[in-house]
Amino acid sequence: MKKLLVILLLSLLLFSCSDDINLNLFPYLSITGNEATVVSGAKLEKIEIPEGVEIFNGFEKLEDSENLKELILPSSITTINNLGISSLERIELPIGMEYIELPTLSSDEEHCFIGWFEDGDKEINAGDIVTSIAEAKFSTHNTEVISNENGHYTHCTVCDFNSDVENHDELTVIEDNTTGKTQYKCSVCGYLVREEDHIHDKELIETISATCTTNGTKSHYKCSICSRLFDYENQDKEVSNEDLIINALGHSMTKHERVEATCTQVGSIEFWSCLTCEKNFSDEAGTTEVFNTTISINTEAHDIEGQPYVRDETNHYKVCKHDASHKVGISNHIVKANPEISDYIIGDNNHYLTCEECDYSVNMGEHSYELVLYRVDPDTRILIVDSICDVCEHTKSFSDGVTKGIFNAPFIMNVDLDISEEGRVKVTPKQELIDKYPQQEGYICRWRDSNGEILEGTDQFTIEFTPTSNGKYKVIGEFFDSNEKMQDDICICQINR
Repeated sequence: MKKLLVILLLSLLLFSCSDDINLNLFPYLSITGNEATVVSGAKLEKIEIPEGVEIFNGFEKLEDSENLKELILPSSITTINNLGISSLERIELPIGMEYIELPTLSSDEEHCFIGWFEDGDKEINAGDIVTSIAEAKFSTHNTEVISNENGHYTHCTVCDFNSDVENHDELTVIEDNTTGKTQYKCSVCGYLVREEDHIHDKELIETISATCTTNGTKSHYKCSICSRLFDYENQDKEVSNEDLIINALGHSMTKHERVEATCTQVGSIEFWSCLTCEKNFSDEAGTTEVFNTTISINTEAHDIEGQPYVRDETNHYKVCKHDASHKVGISNHIVKANPEISDYIIGDNNHYLTCEECDYSVNMGEHSYELVLYRVDPDTRILIVDSICDVCEHTKSFSDGVTKGIFNAPFIMNVDLDISEEGRVKVTPKQELIDKYPQQEGYICRWRDSNGEILEGTDQFTIEFTPTSNGKYKVIGEFFDSNEKMQDDICICQINR
């Protein structure tokens, strides 16, 4: 009887709670007594639990909770069973409600549930008075990889979330040269799945000769699978890299003293050369290699500043200050192309022009006395012959002091002169010319003056004229053959004063 009374009393209490709630306002809830559950198919973003419910049991089907963002609880709530909701962001509680154990939300592969906070960053702990809103905070997982013979998965050290186990499918082959085994490791987590012995695939490694500074390597065999080394003579004998070393030879140095550069010869710095490796170094220890461009000291330019010209008949040059045997700028003398009479330097037998570069008097040849002037001294009436150089106008005068008769002028060529008592001058070609062009063979001699007028002579070869005063007079004798072709000529000029 007592048990029946207790059951009836509890039933009355439960029915009284549910009777106070207007279920039409909460069609998504199944309420039994003081407990509420979200009915199947209610995929809501916001759920409000009515006052009077003390225990909220979440969803009949857990997958219906995937859209839930906000949960509003009454002051009567005392217990929230684990909802398993990863999308829930906010729980609204009555203001000033004393702490109740808020649900631990589920984590997934992307979200790690940290806890409930209010006012942004104030974590809600046991016994806290909640002001109104509790917000869920999530972060990325702090993961570590867990591996075993079954596979590997990630484990979050914050929320203990474990990802799905994955098989060790992608294997990396690793040859362990310390054990001689082939290992197969998971390329994702590095877990050693298995290892196997292998037969060495030995490849011959030829000798690498030692140099002056680097060690060489003896001939040996190397396994292409595990990279272990074996002796060249005994292939079953394993060796180490140290066993195969051929020590470096070391340099064999020769010292080269410094050679200073000259005007024409390249110099060199002090350096050492190795007979073995044929390299050059700036130090005897061979630590710093140098090359030809570094070793060489460039030649110095010739220094002729202020040096005088050295001159000879045809050339001039200057001597380098660094080496007197170096003749710099050898070149021919340069004289004026079209000199004036005043440019010539007159010598007794020669005339000269000055080199425009070195001032040397360049011999331009002997005087050429092709122009002969005859003049009579106005006081003594003595005949004077002036021979004038046709290049520089240097004049050579001659007189034997006679006023009449045969005039003896040894440097007058091709003519004989005779002065009469009356002062007339008779000009006759020298006998050798008359013999050279005999009249009987058709040769004739014609005389003309400076104006081209034909002069009449006393015979075929002789011409006479009386000197006049204050003027110039030129007499030209020309020899023609029978074909009227000129063979020779005589030019006689006289100046009368």
